[in-house]
Parts: sequence; C-alpha cells; structure tokens
Amino acid sequence: MTTSVFNPFLCQYWDAIHCDPDEWTYVPSDYGVKGVTLVGGKHMKLFSELNNNWKNPGRRNGTNIGEVEKLKNDIISNGINTNGSVIYYDVETGERVNGDHRRQGGEDLGIPGWMAQALKFDSLAAKIRFATVSNNRKNIQHNNTSINDVESCVRELMKVEGEYSEQRIIDEVHCIGWHI
Repeated sequence: MTTSVFNPFLCQYWDAIHCDPDEWTYVPSDYGVKGVTLVGGKHMKLFSELNNNWKNPGRRNGTNIGEVEKLKNDIISNGINTNGSVIYYDVETGERVNGDHRRQGGEDLGIPGWMAQALKFDSLAAKIRFATVSNNRKNIQHNNTSINDVESCVRELMKVEGEYSEQRIIDEVHCIGWHI
C-alpha cells in the first residue's frame, strides 16, 4: 500500500528543498534588539496561518509594489533564494512582523508560505525596533552586466569563433545569464 503526504507549500516555484530549513543558509537573529527572543528554529509557515494585519512602522510607505514586482521577476527567473531572509512572526499573536514584499509576491505567484522564524517580544517597543532593524542588510556592491555588455561579449565571441547563427547567439546570451 502506498501512502502519499500532502505538502501544502509545494507549487510551481517552491519545491521540497525549499521546505528544508537546513537548505536555508540564512541564520535567524534577534539583530541585537533587547527584548527579542528567538523561539525554536526555522520552519515553514503558511501565509494563511499568520495574522497579516500588523503594519511595520519602519515601512512608512508600506509595501512598495515595484519591489514586489522585482522580487516576483527574480523568483520567476532565478527561483527561490535560500540565502535570503526568513519571515519573522510574533509567536504570541501570530502577527507577521516583516516580509510583506515576500508575502505579496509569493501570493501573486501562488506560493502559499515561506520559511519563517517565531519570535517572542518583551514589549511593543522591542517589536517595533526589531521590525525595522530586521529589514536592513549590508549589501555587497556589485555591478551586473548590462544588455550592452552582453551584446559586446557576443560580438567579440563572433569575431573570435566565426559566424554565429541566430540560435547560437540566443544560446550564448542565455549562457551568459540573460534571458531574451
């Protein structure tokens, strides 16, 4: 007799690997905010299990739809980034503390949940501080190639290797990491 287990997180963009906390390199943190305690470890959480009504005061203008679109395009092009942050939530109230861009983008793409971390807050002030601090990361300065850079590369390859067919140019552009 064969039994199957239903995994409510699986969808077009989210597979079983994304459900494994050990596959996520991000390490949850209290970010040094006094009055914040991590509860348990990383785990999957359905968006529907969270109270999404709490508004992060550290996001004055709320969710940036342009950033949601960037996130969705990144997921469509590159898949789920398991180096990225988890969504934090208040274990006592079930309120999602951050991650609204991931929630909105995920829901738009049919992703029902995200890797999460429960927190306990000693005060509302600790929750507000954490919600703001947890959205800040040090970014590594990096300059991806532009479409003009890719064109220059393919032209140079054509000089070095000879004439290219249209399909070979398309394949080369994809190999370099661009999508036509």
